[in-house]
Amino acid sequence: MCNENNESRGVLIKKPQKFFAHNALFKSDLYENQPFGNYIIGSPALWGLYNYNDNSNISSDDVVNDYGYFDRNEQLDKSVFLCAGSLEDPDYAYNYNGHDTTLEVVAKLKERFEAHGVDFTHKLYESHH
Repeated sequence: MCNENNESRGVLIKKPQKFFAHNALFKSDLYENQPFGNYIIGSPALWGLYNYNDNSNISSDDVVNDYGYFDRNEQLDKSVFLCAGSLEDPDYAYNYNGHDTTLEVVAKLKERFEAHGVDFTHKLYESHH
């Protein structure tokens, strides 16, 4: 397993890579090759949306609009597992920069998924992480 900042077992995880599943899911319609049908979006992709954008070339507006996916499509034919810790918000408050908290982002994603009939499951674990 790798931690968010550094190496473990020789693998380096850089913070912008936390957005991979969210980015890949909502840009999947832009590519002919469809290698993924199932996605897991964990809370680091949610609480880090606003904190790391300066270094990741990811626009906050694009992120909260799911990269325009639902402007281009009525449905999302993928399966999604969305998870976060129900006690995370205070722990990551410094990341929100006045934007939505992790739990608020989860609630809004859930609403968008339900509105578009997305096959998704979400789990709020009773934990800080």
